[in-house]
Amino acid sequence: MHGTGSTDTKVKGMKPSSKLTWSESLKALVEPELAIVVIVAMFLNLLHQMGGVFISLYGLAVGMSLTQIGIIRAAYAGCNAVTRPISGHVVNKLGHKGLSYFGLPLQSLILTLVPLFSGFGAILVVYVCSGLLRAIVIVANAVGLVQDVPESRVRRGLASGVYNAAGDLGNILGPSIGGLIAQATGIASVFVVGSLGSTALFFIGVFLVRRMKTTTESENLLSGV
Repeated sequence: MHGTGSTDTKVKGMKPSSKLTWSESLKALVEPELAIVVIVAMFLNLLHQMGGVFISLYGLAVGMSLTQIGIIRAAYAGCNAVTRPISGHVVNKLGHKGLSYFGLPLQSLILTLVPLFSGFGAILVVYVCSGLLRAIVIVANAVGLVQDVPESRVRRGLASGVYNAAGDLGNILGPSIGGLIAQATGIASVFVVGSLGSTALFFIGVFLVRRMKTTTESENLLSGV
């Protein structure tokens, strides 16, 4: 009985020290592991919204019917819904980090094929492939949020909130940037300039975060932390 009471006291005593202060929570926002997950989430949704909005306009421009455009959008969404539950097996086989880093650029490359086609069937295939790949990367990135972001440094609620906010930011940027590109160079170029530009910015962001992580680790090593 005495031993149990002593253990309970120790456990209770540990709770306050395990809580992060507000300043520590703000520092958590620049944790490299969380930053990587956030970057992937933002660019995934940026491509998602850019491709979703402008395929409708592109389809009308090349003479597709509203029904055909609706089928393309529905097939893309259906691939996302159907593939996500079984994507865990693919992620376990190939690793979530590799899929997070290279899945998004591959999706961008797939979208660059859109201006090469004007037929319903070909564009449908392109969007089905894009939807399948996006679903896998979303699952891989979610695994990264759970496995790579240390709960001791970043609260789960904070990490989840930032992760979802990044997706919302991508939802805003996708149509906005796509609109600027379309206005300047035409609708078809959105799929090329927007996709390749997003990929370039994605890799720059990942590079900067990895560099920041390396610098932090070196400083900790030198300081003996």
